[in-house]
Amino acid sequence: MNKIRGFTLIELIIVIVLLGILAVVALPKFINATDDARENVIEQLFGQIQATIEMNYGFAQVKNKTRGTQTIDLDEVGEYTFSGGYPEVKSEATTPNKYFFDLMTLGLKSSITINGAERTMEIAGLVTFENDTVARIGFGEDDLEDGECFVEYELDVDNKPQVTMIKTGCK
Repeated sequence: MNKIRGFTLIELIIVIVLLGILAVVALPKFINATDDARENVIEQLFGQIQATIEMNYGFAQVKNKTRGTQTIDLDEVGEYTFSGGYPEVKSEATTPNKYFFDLMTLGLKSSITINGAERTMEIAGLVTFENDTVARIGFGEDDLEDGECFVEYELDVDNKPQVTMIKTGCK
């Protein structure tokens, strides 16, 4: 007679304990992976913003439009305002106004909100905030300052670009 044999209670308990130990060891690594991914995205955006600034400054040099405030016709976005050869955060060369992130290929925008002189967009889990003086992109809500996980672009008083990466809130 064949006897059907299953697992004993002790064998089941050992397996459950081992799975619990694996979960305790592995779970923090998966949690940190999300934080690391956010930091990596911010670092990539930092580089992409710097490249956009440099590319557009080079274009302004070719057009000999690096002094004062000037409008340059860009193939992808049309007319855009530059100061000292660098793209302004908000271009008033067109109606409606264009903003710095219009110069970058960021993907499909799931929502755009314009509130007076401010514009926010949601793009693939990222949020942008732009007004007359600053452009930010990162993780968070509204102007992104509370989340402290963003990249910021602005022109200083000498019309030199300032790109700042804030990663303290990415974790």
